[in-house]
Amino acid sequence: SAQQLADDLRRYLKHEPVLAKPDTVMYRMQKFIHRHTFGVATTTFVILSLAILSVMLFNRSNELQNSLLATQQEKQRVTQVTNFLIDIFKLSDPLKSQSDIVNVKDLLDYSSTQLENQFDQQPSTKAKLYETLGTVYLNMSDISTAEHLLKQASAMNVEQSPLDQLQGLLVNAELNQKKGQLNEALMLLNEFDAKHPNIVLPVITRLKLALSKGQLLYQLGYLDKANQLLTAASDTLLDQEAENNQFKGEQLKADINQLLGNVLWKQGRLDQVGDYYQRSYQSNVLRLGQDHHLALKSLSALGVLAYSQGNYEVALSRFEQVVNSRSEKLGPAHFLTADAHNRLGATHYELGDLVAAESHYNQALSGFDISGLRASIKYTRVLNNLGLIKRQQKQYQSAQELFEQALQIQTELLGPQHPDLAAMLNNLGLAAYDQSKFLQAEEWFTQAYQVQFAANGLNNVKIAFSMTNIGRMQMHLNQPEKAIDWIERALKLRAQHLGTDDLLYAATLMAHAEWAFVTKSHEKGVKSAEYAVKIRESQLSANDWRMADSRHLWHILKNNYAIPSNQLWCDAAIIEQRFGADHPRTKMTYQRMQGQLKMTCSK
Repeated sequence: SAQQLADDLRRYLKHEPVLAKPDTVMYRMQKFIHRHTFGVATTTFVILSLAILSVMLFNRSNELQNSLLATQQEKQRVTQVTNFLIDIFKLSDPLKSQSDIVNVKDLLDYSSTQLENQFDQQPSTKAKLYETLGTVYLNMSDISTAEHLLKQASAMNVEQSPLDQLQGLLVNAELNQKKGQLNEALMLLNEFDAKHPNIVLPVITRLKLALSKGQLLYQLGYLDKANQLLTAASDTLLDQEAENNQFKGEQLKADINQLLGNVLWKQGRLDQVGDYYQRSYQSNVLRLGQDHHLALKSLSALGVLAYSQGNYEVALSRFEQVVNSRSEKLGPAHFLTADAHNRLGATHYELGDLVAAESHYNQALSGFDISGLRASIKYTRVLNNLGLIKRQQKQYQSAQELFEQALQIQTELLGPQHPDLAAMLNNLGLAAYDQSKFLQAEEWFTQAYQVQFAANGLNNVKIAFSMTNIGRMQMHLNQPEKAIDWIERALKLRAQHLGTDDLLYAATLMAHAEWAFVTKSHEKGVKSAEYAVKIRESQLSANDWRMADSRHLWHILKNNYAIPSNQLWCDAAIIEQRFGADHPRTKMTYQRMQGQLKMTCSK
């Protein structure tokens, strides 16, 4: 009807259901929403918010429960570790143990034993404790115990993050390094880089990795790579300091400066070495005090630098300070005290005080022996230095035995082809020459040449020492035609790397003059001997045996008998006093004077 149509129009305009349309629930809901849009929207928003909040609260509740569980587990772990440590340190309580207070080594040994039967339900904790104890033993140079503990940690097979893996690899790399397995150590770190090429490490960890790799590259002779890596690490430290004044990298900076100084030294850039050593020393003293181990280590490096530059009094002062501090803080039998005695002994040796030198060397041997370091490179250095004293004392067989003992240990530690064996092989060659065993001496010098050449070719001037002495031995073996090739190549190498005013260049010139005397090439010999005299007289005293040797041969080659009548005999007496009457150098000196009227030296 007309009235119903009018009512529907009114309802339609008010968004109410009309009678002309089928009456359904959906239809009534749509009309309700049109009439109450804001209210429905608000209600829907509130309902959705409550739902989302409920979900979030549920998830947070689970997280809190998990965190609480983790906290309880961590608390339990800390409690167990604390109880473990308390139990360990009960051993040092004199009221409980009825014995003298034990030393740190006893505590560590006890804790290592106790750890075997604890934390079986927490393998990650047990592995970390094994690794920590292994690191402590490694720092004490107890290599075998450290290796055993680190193997125990590895055997736990716990799942680790890449960062934790790296921490363990750094410790194992240091272990391999101290065992002399340098390539294996570097391979561990390179493999980590290969497996995680895109990993972003904390700055401190990244710098520790660079320092470790730089040390290995330096020891393996990859000096340019080491320099590049360490310089980049040093730049990173400077950048961090500029960005953050609180950056805690001072010790790393000191260590990197120290190692950079070592690398520059081996590269022959001695003018820069002292600056880096001084930076490291000042940093360590400022932060740690002058008696701290790291400050003394830096001071020792400065002493070695002064020693290498011939500033023996400066070196003596620095080494005495190190020995006194080490003895007071660590005791006379500690391996660090022993190492300091070795350096101090070497300085006394250069100053001509053989009695003081031998005393310090024997204290060094005793300290290393008590510390369990007989099979170490440091121990062999002391043996070598004692051998040099025995040569000075003309006890050539004793010197040979000391060199042989040192070589055996070094070969076991480094392998038979390591270039660092060359120094000991050369010294064995000298000891054989001292006893007129020329063929044996040639063999030793040849072995020294071969291990150096295999490692570095002719790029390291140290190989010239072996080459010069191979030539000299071949002259004694009546092979002058072979000798001249070795001598001339050694001359060229030393001139190229050291210059023509170096004492080592003069030594090879004298070998050339000896060859000229044997082959009667006197004109060439005069030039070589005269130049050797010129180099030596500017750097040595007139009564040094090397001056006497070069001066004597020069006058013999010139047939210059216009010199003071007893000069030849005085020079011969100096050589005899240095080496002994039965030494081949002494015999050769007198043989050159055959036919000369024997005179008594008035000096």
